[in-house]
Amino acid sequence: MRKNSQWIALASLVFATGSTAASDRGPLAPLFRAGEGDTRAALMIRDGRVVEKRYAAGYSDANRFVSWSMANTVTAILVGELVAEGKLSLDAPAPIAEWHRANDPRGAITLRMLLNMSSGLQHTEVGDPVEASDTNQVLFVSGTQKMAARAIGVPLEARPGAKFEYSSLTT
Repeated sequence: MRKNSQWIALASLVFATGSTAASDRGPLAPLFRAGEGDTRAALMIRDGRVVEKRYAAGYSDANRFVSWSMANTVTAILVGELVAEGKLSLDAPAPIAEWHRANDPRGAITLRMLLNMSSGLQHTEVGDPVEASDTNQVLFVSGTQKMAARAIGVPLEARPGAKFEYSSLTT
C-alpha cells in the first residue's frame, strides 16, 4: 500500500435492521449503534495496518462472513493501489494466462472491463430458481475453492467492453 494512503473503514454485513450495540467509544462505534444497521464486524486500516477492529456481540475474528458485493469495492481498492504503484494497468489485457492462448478472444479483456463488469463473459448473477445463479452455484454448491477456475473458464457471451452484466465472478 502507498505510504500516504487514506483511512479506510470497512464494515461487513450491514443490513437495515437493528443491531447489538458494541462499546460506545472509538471511531467505529457509530456502526454498531442500534438503528444504524446490523454491523457484525468492522476494521479500520491506515498505511496498510489494521489500527482498529470491532465485532458485534457473538462475533469474532474466527467468524467467516459472506461479503457479497462489498468484495467488489475492496477488490477495486486493492487493484487501484497496484495501479498507483505501477504494478498493474487498467487498460492492459487482464493477467490471466489461460485467456492469452492462441485464438482465445478473452485475451482482449482488460482489468478495467472486469472491474466495470463489461468483460463480455457469460454470467447469470440471479437465476430462476435463485439456486441456479452462477454466483450461488460457486459459493454454495461447487465450492469457493473452485471459484477462480470457474471464472477463468467462462466463455464470452458478448464482445469484451460492449455489454454491462453485473458479475460477482469477475470482481
